[in-house]
Amino acid sequence: MLITKLILPQQLNKALAQMLKHPSADFSVAIKIASPARMAGLNYLAFGKREATDVLSFPLYKNLAEIKKTLRREKVFLGDIFICESIAKKQVARLGPSLKTEIKELAIHGLLHLLGYDHQNKKQVIKMLKAQRKLFSL
Repeated sequence: MLITKLILPQQLNKALAQMLKHPSADFSVAIKIASPARMAGLNYLAFGKREATDVLSFPLYKNLAEIKKTLRREKVFLGDIFICESIAKKQVARLGPSLKTEIKELAIHGLLHLLGYDHQNKKQVIKMLKAQRKLFSL
């Protein structure tokens, strides 16, 4: 498993700081590339689902309000994002356009989950997709 502590690119960090209305915030996350077996195990432990998935997020904070309370610190570690590269490759083969684009999209999706976004109902889906498009365009 590849483990990367990612210091967010300046543009993405700035966009997150704006989303949280705290312009001087500095964020980091851990992105881990995992096998389908590892993803299935994590998905089962966290959500009771026995299948592998393309991305899972494990936030350090429960919601945006908790994150905002910690913004007085220099760096804010938001949590872990696990991405299954082999599932991402299958999605690219089916839908395109490239593995790099797919991994970026999955990382942003995971990042939004770390910020408390979800997609359990239509309203949440619309809100999350809007934020995802905004961050992806950076």
